[in-house]
Amino acid sequence: MPDNSKRYYWLKLQEDFFKSKRIKKLRKIAGGDTYTIIYLKMQLLAMKSGGMLEYTGLEPTFADELALDLDEEPENVKVTIGFLLSCGLLETNDDKEYYVPYAVLNTGSECASAKRVREHRERKSLQEFPEEASKALPCNADVTPMKRSGNGEKEIEKEIEIEIEIEGEIEGEKRNINKCSLSETSLSDGADSSEKSVRPPKIYPHDHDAYQAARFLGEWVVKNHPYLKIPDEDDLQRWAKDIDKIHRLDKRDWDEVSDVLLFSQKDPFWCKNIRSGVKFREKYDTLLVRMHERGDGTSARRK
Repeated sequence: MPDNSKRYYWLKLQEDFFKSKRIKKLRKIAGGDTYTIIYLKMQLLAMKSGGMLEYTGLEPTFADELALDLDEEPENVKVTIGFLLSCGLLETNDDKEYYVPYAVLNTGSECASAKRVREHRERKSLQEFPEEASKALPCNADVTPMKRSGNGEKEIEKEIEIEIEIEGEIEGEKRNINKCSLSETSLSDGADSSEKSVRPPKIYPHDHDAYQAARFLGEWVVKNHPYLKIPDEDDLQRWAKDIDKIHRLDKRDWDEVSDVLLFSQKDPFWCKNIRSGVKFREKYDTLLVRMHERGDGTSARRK
């Protein structure tokens, strides 16, 4: 039986990763490319634990222990840690637990069943377009195909059932949307139904930047106010819509959005007021000013 509780994680590399001023500055240091790789490996290590890296005391220092985990030279890890702490890409309050913010914002995941459905669709696509498969995989001609037997066939059937179930839900959503469209057009006075339609709400995938930021906000809201309702999927989708507007309409880059979002949740005053995407967008400019009043725009993340 497949383990449906298992999750698969991946780290997204933002398209503007190497354009970020902090990464540019890191790479200009002698040995900077090595330090950049160490930073990415730190994100990979932290992404399954909510962005946290813990110092257990196994080695004399956190840098020595982390170097052991990353298979890197301790001195290189020490330089990397120092730089990341100086610009807000790494945070700590007690030198025991270290927080890597972008390991949360840049992490994607999917459950085991979703992974099997995706892989099944990929296999089905290759079967429907064998000529494309042969182009993409020229070595296929040298491989002897293996027949699935017994449990293998059952596994495929289960994957197909899962896919049909998911596709059935999608069709059901489409029917509901069509019903809403028909009902709204019928209420309009003499309106031509061919000219009226209801646009379905945009659903943000879980690896979208706006959704990742919304999830990040949700985690901090729960952390700062554990007595409040835990944000559900509907909440996160609404928040993602507002945060996406900050980037898409207000022309704010994701690095800045991430900094301001983190500042809003670590500040004792603003964390009480910024508890949704719409409020975050509404107060964005004020938050940006307050953040820069504390320093160069990233110092607020280290307080």
